[in-house]
Amino acid sequence: MVLKLQKTNKLIDLLTSEEAFCLYIVTCMIAIPLGEFITDLMGKAFVSQPTIFTIFSILGVFLVTLKISLRPDKRHWSDFFFFTSMIFMFLSLVYSRDIARAVRYDINGTNEFPQYFLGYYCLMFAGFQLSKNKLRKIVLYVFIGLSFLEGILGVFQSFGMRLVEQMHGKDHYGNDIFGLTQNANYFGGLVVLFLGACLGAALFTKNNKRRVVYIILTLLSVYCSYATLSRSSLLGVGVMILSYLVMFGVMHRKYKDNKMYKICFRVLFFGLIGVIGFGVLYVLISQSAMNRVIKTFNEFKGLFSGDINHFGAGRGYIWTYCIESIPKNWVWGVGLDNLYYCYTSSSHWMEAMYYSNRAHNVYLHVLTTQGVFGFANYMALLITSCVMAVRRILKTDDVEDRKITWTYFGMIIGYLAVSLLICRVFNVELYFYAALGAMVPRVHEKVAK
Repeated sequence: MVLKLQKTNKLIDLLTSEEAFCLYIVTCMIAIPLGEFITDLMGKAFVSQPTIFTIFSILGVFLVTLKISLRPDKRHWSDFFFFTSMIFMFLSLVYSRDIARAVRYDINGTNEFPQYFLGYYCLMFAGFQLSKNKLRKIVLYVFIGLSFLEGILGVFQSFGMRLVEQMHGKDHYGNDIFGLTQNANYFGGLVVLFLGACLGAALFTKNNKRRVVYIILTLLSVYCSYATLSRSSLLGVGVMILSYLVMFGVMHRKYKDNKMYKICFRVLFFGLIGVIGFGVLYVLISQSAMNRVIKTFNEFKGLFSGDINHFGAGRGYIWTYCIESIPKNWVWGVGLDNLYYCYTSSSHWMEAMYYSNRAHNVYLHVLTTQGVFGFANYMALLITSCVMAVRRILKTDDVEDRKITWTYFGMIIGYLAVSLLICRVFNVELYFYAALGAMVPRVHEKVAK
């Protein structure tokens, strides 16, 4: 009996260890695109990903429950946001304008199922458990590996060699790429995370041979960002590089004797010029990119003339309906996956008019679907995480920890900029939440039994 109890305790210790949570994260990160690639080979797009992520959501709930109930650590600020995020998500679901819509499958794959949120928060919780630098680096290496695999696939797609077409049909701007996400804008957001991982590795590695490899992968991600023809992706890349420039400037002033920060600042500055130069060249040689530039110019011209609806490829139209619905549904929002209600409840709405299931702005989407309290909690999570990361970068004496945290911070800042113009989709969002947790993990202190 004692031996059996000891074996059970060892199993629980294993399942609630940092290594188990790291394995959970990297397996999920790999399984989603791998499943998509296999089904794409059979000519069936976006078939496996929802099922795979649902399985990992259930597994995550099991591991988190086991950890909290049987092997708790000393309370950490991340625990508060884990529970409040769950609570506000469920309240939004319960008080939804049409709860059936939140569990009904949509043929376009635009659902925002409750289990997806469970997956997001469990991945975030798992990321917060990774106090060992070695485990956080493993997650970064997976990001870098995926950047290569999906980047190569993106290069082929940019030349018209595709296994399947985009989820929403053939593109309108030429050979814009979409990787294994089935949409160019979705892939543009994911590429920013990939680029952040590769750029951080290139800047902070001490091995010159590895640095060359990481620089090549960084350039591959930059190419993919342009080739998606996603303006949100380019916004994320620009904000990420600018954040690095600012941070390196601060670190150089703080550690004037450390030449590394000065060198990195110069490398990044010329890198930014190179990215801009490549973008200009890409626009000149690519008619699709030129069309995007012209479209952007016309949208801003129309915006200044009072045409809001056509701004951002129709985002202005969507945002107008979302903003109009907020005062009437400010407490809990319209509910998960219920953005449709924003249109039908409007006095301007008529049957057969265009509508979107997504706000194409993550912040507005959260505010509209989960209300003021859910939005405030979401923003508090992001702000707290970023502030903690900056403090960690500036104050830690562990150089390795500083480099890893800095890399994750660049990824997160870039993606937060992208979030101004993209949708919240699970096959991209899961990577964001995993990185958010791994950016500022807790220091484990076991609670006395």
